Amino acid sequence: MFKPKKKQRIKKTIQFLLMMMVSLLLSACNNEQTYILDTYDNETMVMADMSNGIIVNGVRLDGVQFQTAGEGNTPTHVPLLAVSQALGVTVMWNYATREISLYGLKGSIIFEIGSESYSVDGEIVTIHNSPSFVLDNQTYVPLQFFGDVFGINNVYYEDGQIFIYE
Repeated sequence: MFKPKKKQRIKKTIQFLLMMMVSLLLSACNNEQTYILDTYDNETMVMADMSNGIIVNGVRLDGVQFQTAGEGNTPTHVPLLAVSQALGVTVMWNYATREISLYGLKGSIIFEIGSESYSVDGEIVTIHNSPSFVLDNQTYVPLQFFGDVFGINNVYYEDGQIFIYE
């Protein structure tokens, strides 16, 4: 059982993290230029059904949805930030170069939104016909990004769920 002081520390830590997240979201919304990037053809993208979800290392990412193309149910893209953070990867945005940098799992990964090519520790990995894109202020990457670029072997779609396991 928790001691009262420990509960207070946990509560304050959670409050601090929530305030930081809100602060980051507000600063991102106030800087609209950050999101004026090469975007994917949004007309062919539809939001997945709410019952569908993403599970990373056994943990369901609440409120996180994948994108599907056209009329099919097969997921094509997942939100980069939510999945990366669930994997313990640091995600950074460089406004000057318009690049996203990821640190963790497989060293460093750098790419521009809209690109099909990713620099993985200096080596170029290409995922043809699946560029990253921004939709509703979120960067989406192809599902195979986590297998091809991060080197994760267990990335699959089953029964309306995406599973990503290290």
